[in-house]
Amino acid sequence: LGPRIRARARRGAPPAALVPARGRARLFAAMSHGRSTVFVGNIPYDATEEDLKAIFSRAGVVDSLRLVYDKDSRQPKGYAFCDFAEPEAAMTAVKTLSDVECNGRRLRLDLADNALRGSL
Repeated sequence: LGPRIRARARRGAPPAALVPARGRARLFAAMSHGRSTVFVGNIPYDATEEDLKAIFSRAGVVDSLRLVYDKDSRQPKGYAFCDFAEPEAAMTAVKTLSDVECNGRRLRLDLADNALRGSL
């Protein structure tokens, strides 16, 4: 933390005031935007979008899911991005669905939105 933030913390500032204004603006913009993206890694190559959507719909409404493919071979790279309608659903997915098994592999999840990472 920078010296200004440490000084505010010593003066007993509320937690929201400890986040720099620029960071607060990004956090609130991401949350009010209504969409949050989750990075999904360690996806089995034979998994389909329907398989993954079924897993992630346990956490909330899935807006979209994008599997990433190699440009040349058109084979899946083993990771994806899942967009949730609500930021709370994305955080729930990361907390509850990390290490869920899909076709014999444990999925790794993390918030792709940097502004929401501090909320975990």
